[in-house]
Amino acid sequence: MMRKVELEPRNESFLSGYRLPELTFETTDLPYPSLIPIWEFMRAQKYEEARTLALETMQKHRIFRADERAAIKIALATAEFKLGATDIAKRMAGRSLDLTTNQFSGHNILLSIHVVRKDFTAAYLHLANLPLPKKTPSWGEELSMQEVHIALAAWAWQLGKWDQVADHLHMANLGGSYRLVNSETSK
Repeated sequence: MMRKVELEPRNESFLSGYRLPELTFETTDLPYPSLIPIWEFMRAQKYEEARTLALETMQKHRIFRADERAAIKIALATAEFKLGATDIAKRMAGRSLDLTTNQFSGHNILLSIHVVRKDFTAAYLHLANLPLPKKTPSWGEELSMQEVHIALAAWAWQLGKWDQVADHLHMANLGGSYRLVNSETSK
């Protein structure tokens, strides 16, 4: 008689703890001088200072290009996310995407919020249906196709969708074929 084995997908593999690479703000090729000090605070992980400066910058009485405003909102979204204000981070990331659609940074924040909230279905569907931009702004940060498929595999793992896990790992091309192995049988 066959017996069904229940696995706890959330804590039995590398995939269960996987997170998207965080935005680094490492680029120094910034098209607007207003971004330079904000990026410096973000690199130094001074999120409160970055948030304050981003808000002050946005209050200046001048016309901002859409791309510049989108970049500031990404920094603001990331700072808010790091400070635990996920609702504000979600709103800022969405506004940034409204201004500049050819970026991945805004989606990175939204996906990270889904994962923090353990809404793996929303994260999986969001990324699986996301047309990746062909060219991103110089301030934006991209994910490689390998990272995309590892993230999809991780969220499929959380959902117990083993066939999709295998498919995404294969597509990530991390070393050939993959198979899920029970730790006791691999000894």
